[in-house]
Amino acid sequence: MGFQWVYQAGTFWVPFDRQSNFSIEQLWRRGAAGNIYVPSLQGLVYVNGPGLYAQQFSTRIAIARTGS
Repeated sequence: MGFQWVYQAGTFWVPFDRQSNFSIEQLWRRGAAGNIYVPSLQGLVYVNGPGLYAQQFSTRIAIARTGS
């Protein structure tokens, strides 16, 4: 896998786990949004691939794609 999705936690960028990474990549490639389970965030997260953000409850979280 030449890419990695990460989310912002304060001043740090934290990588998503393998399954979440795959799910986010699929959403991004389709130009879609949807809910996925993210173990590190302990629950379902709404991910907007094209908008490059995730949202859990009322908290919007920046996401980014790294690699090729």
